[in-house]
Amino acid sequence: FGKMNPEWGEGNSKLTFSDKSPSFPLFGFNWNVKSNISVEYFHGQLISSIPDLLYEDVYTDGGNTTKTQTINRNVAAHRIIWDITDRIRINAMESVIYAVRGIDFHYLMPFIPFWSLQHYLGDTDNIQMAGEIIYSPSNRLKLYGTIFMDEWAPEKTFEEENRNWFAYQGGLTWAQLLNDSDQLRLEFTWTDSRIYRHRFEVNDFYSHNFPLGFWAGPHAEEFFFSYNIDFLNMQWEMKLSDAKRGELQYQYDNSIYDVVRYEDIVE
Repeated sequence: FGKMNPEWGEGNSKLTFSDKSPSFPLFGFNWNVKSNISVEYFHGQLISSIPDLLYEDVYTDGGNTTKTQTINRNVAAHRIIWDITDRIRINAMESVIYAVRGIDFHYLMPFIPFWSLQHYLGDTDNIQMAGEIIYSPSNRLKLYGTIFMDEWAPEKTFEEENRNWFAYQGGLTWAQLLNDSDQLRLEFTWTDSRIYRHRFEVNDFYSHNFPLGFWAGPHAEEFFFSYNIDFLNMQWEMKLSDAKRGELQYQYDNSIYDVVRYEDIVE
């Protein structure tokens, strides 16, 4: 327990949980179930940055509101890490964002799927799921791929107007190219314009208006390159990030399917 940033994912620009948002208070556990299987769980409190109007008249000075409380926003997450072989690892993650209440007992049960609990509670919370595979053909080379899913309607998966709110990432790290200390990383990340957000703004996958996962947020992509080497008793590091981000669209408006990616605003 403490105030920290969990980091889940093999990539440099993590899709699930990264250190790009301010740290938040949480508690949880890591459990090595077997030599090749481990489980992680945490529950934390986020900052929604949405004023709670119930307290508007409490923090006043001379009739003027000077401070305000924000609406409660919480996060719970669990994942399983499975080393299938010495070369192949699979990670499966599930998280939920919920708000307007204190700690919910249902999400304190780490071994029950949050997806079913969310349905049981009335489909008002925001569920995310992710899967990751890491393949190491040698001790020097590692390949990884991640898919992040914010919403999915299986019956509409292959329709033009779907509910597939996905993000993808693929990359590799390659060590000992020129000497025993260097490492090369190549990575590409792509996010749908609708991920990290929810029908109800209070359940967005954000804290202090920063996304908990990929630093550029939704409707973005990044190509990342880095090379590190120890040489002449110094550590040399070269990085290149080529990223862009487009305008957000209302995720439940079907006209979004007629919008060309990056057609409007591009950063």
